[in-house]
Amino acid sequence: MRVAATCAVQCAPMRRAAVIGLFVLALAGCDDGPRSATSSASSEDTSGGERLERARREMGLREVAEEDEDDGELPFALGPERLPELPREVDAEEAPLAPGLARAIDALMLARPEPEADLDRAGYQTFVEEDYARWVAARADALRVARTALAPAEQGEVGEYVVASAVIGLMLARFADAIATMPVPSTIDLVPADRLRFRDAYLRAAAPLWDRAADAFGACASASARADDATLSPWQRFCDERLEQAQDAPRPVE
Repeated sequence: MRVAATCAVQCAPMRRAAVIGLFVLALAGCDDGPRSATSSASSEDTSGGERLERARREMGLREVAEEDEDDGELPFALGPERLPELPREVDAEEAPLAPGLARAIDALMLARPEPEADLDRAGYQTFVEEDYARWVAARADALRVARTALAPAEQGEVGEYVVASAVIGLMLARFADAIATMPVPSTIDLVPADRLRFRDAYLRAAAPLWDRAADAFGACASASARADDATLSPWQRFCDERLEQAQDAPRPVE
């Protein structure tokens, strides 16, 4: 009886952490990574970040300067997000981009559930197994739908490919950040072992999303760097900065 009672106290956080970790399997199916741009297809199996570095070496590109703080808010609104001005001859209201952008807004607008700050352990377990699980499944489904809808743009002109890759990266990065920063109630936060266990579980669930976001941003920046189009320079800067953020995002303790 004492063993059972002890396990009821000590194993509950482990069960909840396991539930969080199980969704890594669901998240792994969100995206197979950005497709290669039609104008620069390659058979090499490299990540977006590696493609960006290779493009810079081959073209002798210098680091793009940071945007001036006086430049103000980015002009293109995508639901709650802001992106650079659309490249030349890219129309957000026409195919092939319009359907995918509409689905991307749907995915970005799916708000994360917030646990009550005073939940006890049992209440938080219920939150993880029900509210959190439903949200992860819904957002992963919305991301997959948006990713599929953006596929024609990835096979279009370079400007369309750049925008589609940036949007895919943004969806993945926002999803990863929402998981990695999921709050825990004070009853968990005040116990260091429990807090670390949950934080590590959330970071493990977010890690594959951060990796895929980095690939998408790297593909966007690489294609922008290779293109002879000045209107893609803001997109190179946008994706380059977010590639670095995705690569530097916290990862689980090994």
